[in-house]
Amino acid sequence: MISLRILDDEEIAEQDAAWERRAWYEALDCLLQEQCVDDHGAHDWWLELDPDDGTTFHCLRCPADVDYIWPDGIDMLTGDFEVFPGYVLRLHTGSVQVNGCETYGLFTYGWRGHVTAQLVVERGGYWNPEDIDAWIELEAA
Repeated sequence: MISLRILDDEEIAEQDAAWERRAWYEALDCLLQEQCVDDHGAHDWWLELDPDDGTTFHCLRCPADVDYIWPDGIDMLTGDFEVFPGYVLRLHTGSVQVNGCETYGLFTYGWRGHVTAQLVVERGGYWNPEDIDAWIELEAA
């Protein structure tokens, strides 16, 4: 059963205030992210890879994360990170692979550290010249 009701003036004022606070915090985040680049020349990107728990990617100095580079870009992260000889973690379409294979929760060694990030955009393809491919290349710093 669905029921509808009209909000009273107090409830409307609370929701409006919540939206204003959210907009203020989002504006502050944008300002901090831009100030980080202005002050330091680049973000201090930090990456944590765990074959079982996934990927964490953010700046250590400000609230910037992968969405700063590309909205919902976590699935666009690429890169290979050698934990020790013969054990390489690879970012592939949002998952973490071990030595090029899916992990299925069988591995325990992860990787974390400073990285550089570069957005790569390629336009055009053989079948569709209007096609645009994009990904974010990460490399250990």
